[in-house]
Amino acid sequence: MFASHNHHDHYNKKIFDWSEWGNIIYILDNGIKADCPQSIKVHEGDDFNIFDDKINVRVYGSTDEGVSFLVKTGEAVFFHAGDLNDWYWEDESTPEELIEYEGNYINVIKKLAGQKIDVAFVPEDPRLGRNAGRGIKYFKEIVSPGRIIPMHFPGNAGLKY
Repeated sequence: MFASHNHHDHYNKKIFDWSEWGNIIYILDNGIKADCPQSIKVHEGDDFNIFDDKINVRVYGSTDEGVSFLVKTGEAVFFHAGDLNDWYWEDESTPEELIEYEGNYINVIKKLAGQKIDVAFVPEDPRLGRNAGRGIKYFKEIVSPGRIIPMHFPGNAGLKY
């Protein structure tokens, strides 16, 4: 179980009720205030194995709160961006801030370039208006995952990338 940060749409303390169902390891951003013996608190740059070295987890940064995860199994490689996105708030930011935000995002995803990623979960947030798909567009161009599954986009299934 992965929780990239403490926002309500990425973490709920009720996940700890699931531990009664079996061997669950909770991989939590270090900023999440939780005390669970089956949890691993992570920071950007961490790289470790779980389940007898069958799964490798690398922790990357975010352009909002928390972290993002690259998860390698024997079968596939997954990337969960958490809130790593090109948060291009055109109506709320100065041109200099927009350049900075975009650069911060590109700097993080460039670290993933060249890695084989089968499935990537990447935010697409309708609050960004016409810029909602910028993060996915850059991710697709720079990282080239096999599949991208958008997050944060209820009701916007018609967007094209």
